[in-house]
Amino acid sequence: MRYPMPIRIMAVLLTTAFIFVQTASALAEAKDVKRKARIAFIGIYFEKTPEQTREQFSRRILTMLESEPAFEVIGPEAVQEQVAENLLQEALAGPSKELLFQIAGRLDVDYLYGGNLANQSRDQSRVLLVGELFRVDRKDRLYNRFEIARYTNELTDTMKKFQKEFINTVSAHYQAKKTVWPWLVVAGVTLAGLIAMSLTRSSANAEGVGPGPITDRP
Repeated sequence: MRYPMPIRIMAVLLTTAFIFVQTASALAEAKDVKRKARIAFIGIYFEKTPEQTREQFSRRILTMLESEPAFEVIGPEAVQEQVAENLLQEALAGPSKELLFQIAGRLDVDYLYGGNLANQSRDQSRVLLVGELFRVDRKDRLYNRFEIARYTNELTDTMKKFQKEFINTVSAHYQAKKTVWPWLVVAGVTLAGLIAMSLTRSSANAEGVGPGPITDRP
């Protein structure tokens, strides 16, 4: 069956447009854009630790995270607006890995930072923090532990090590760049083809209208 010329032209145009869209989409996916890693610091569970030490240590961790330009950080106060405090305490006290993964999903973050520390000093004039800081990698479902057993006045080197191993090692994140314009091309080609077909059909109808052949009658 041989289709009319306008339909054949329309088919060629649409086929070419779809091939173009597939090629453009593939190129766009190959050039994904880098984005900041989404980070949540949910706080630290302290035991037998002076309030001033709690505040200073927590602030120290939050400042380290916020100073990283590749991070988009959610602090403890913002976290508590989305996650109940008792759930956070339960997740940190254990700590409970499964609860931490659930919280990371609820916050929609790539990494979760927190800790569990206790003051085990027998000297009331000094604070000995013993326990761990952690980083939860949501995508890979990994729980990374960083053990601490230091007096607060001896934490400088320990915190530098934590930053090097648990903050600086966060890999870059990418997301696909969505492209709409190739499909606009298809829509434009389709519309142009329909208009061309309509005009061709109208022209053909106009040429076919008129009186029939004149014959001589006896």
